[in-house]
Amino acid sequence: MSWNQSDLSSPRYGYDFVVATTQSSINATLKLFLSNLEEPVVNYCFVTNDNNEQTYIEWDKLMVLTDNLDPFTVPNGLDSTDSRVQKLFSARFTGGFRAQLGLPGGNYTDDIVILGGEYSAHNRIASAAKTG
Repeated sequence: MSWNQSDLSSPRYGYDFVVATTQSSINATLKLFLSNLEEPVVNYCFVTNDNNEQTYIEWDKLMVLTDNLDPFTVPNGLDSTDSRVQKLFSARFTGGFRAQLGLPGGNYTDDIVILGGEYSAHNRIASAAKTG
């Protein structure tokens, strides 16, 4: 569809203007932005509290409870008698995740955003209207 075939100028939408972009330009901009992003690593961990519920624990507090043992460096499949596993048991560590915004290795060739097709906003709205 070209710009002159669009129905977006119809008074029923109330748009003053419409901005168009391409999938390529969106992806190029996102990749440039994310490849230069220098965000900190975020650690989000959980322990079991006294009521036997999983609860968030601040990283610094977990480090005190585990004698500075980073749970993300403990290899999978260790025997429960291993001292690292015992430190995590003592801290009542139940799990966590580590995340950082950006691109893996700073180089990402796949598209981040894919426009059109069955996943377009128009098709999602039309599908919701039919089933809703």
